[in-house]
Amino acid sequence: MTKKTYLWELSWRLRLAGVRDFRDYISDYRELIEDRLANGEAEAAILADLGTPKQVVANIMTEEGLERRRWLTGPQLALVIVLVILGLPVWGGFALALLGILFALICVLLSLYVTLWAVPFSLAIMTVATLFAGVMGIPAGLVALGKSGLAYGLAELGAALICLGVFLLSLVLTWGLAKLLLRGTAWGWQMVLRWFGKEQPIAVHQIMPPFFNKGYWLVTALLIALGMLLVVSACGLNGWHIPAVSAAEMHHWYNAFNFTAPR
Repeated sequence: MTKKTYLWELSWRLRLAGVRDFRDYISDYRELIEDRLANGEAEAAILADLGTPKQVVANIMTEEGLERRRWLTGPQLALVIVLVILGLPVWGGFALALLGILFALICVLLSLYVTLWAVPFSLAIMTVATLFAGVMGIPAGLVALGKSGLAYGLAELGAALICLGVFLLSLVLTWGLAKLLLRGTAWGWQMVLRWFGKEQPIAVHQIMPPFFNKGYWLVTALLIALGMLLVVSACGLNGWHIPAVSAAEMHHWYNAFNFTAPR
């Protein structure tokens, strides 16, 4: 618990207890905490020494000889119960309508949250796919240089390098979006916990890991640029047409990998 949270909880507990001059108490405790912090004491140790806000309020009530506020006396409570029962046909439908609206709002928020997570999830799938295509494409391109000709081999190698560059790029995007959503989720939970008078710090580390530096971006740009250069060169060698494998060559490759050849 931080100083801000401690004073916030102390404030609403004092008001709930019916202490009229609660602002004076909050000012005194804020000044006390700040003075001890200025003397070099740790915040956690100060708050632990003061006791929980609930204990502080109990001590104040005892020292001042105050009684906890009673919101309703016995007859008043009985009257409220009777009125609630008699008005059930009126406010019951209204309460159900409010619950329905609240449920619909929660469903909309959950749908939006899932939709937001679908973006980094899709990028993660693309990251794995481009990594697989790049890693498998390089040896395939080297083999194609000798089996299918220079143009097709260069096109295959160029496409593989482009896939590796896109892999590095999509890895950054996936990581960054996931971290941003985690930060938003942590912030939302902190707001909910603070609403219920509790606060639990949820740490989300820096957005980008240390290896996403200038060298990383340079390698990404070089891979994509070199891949595009190889693809353009292959098109130039092939009369400015995209190199393609003939049906006979496809039949050879299917037989080489024990696949069923297309008819």
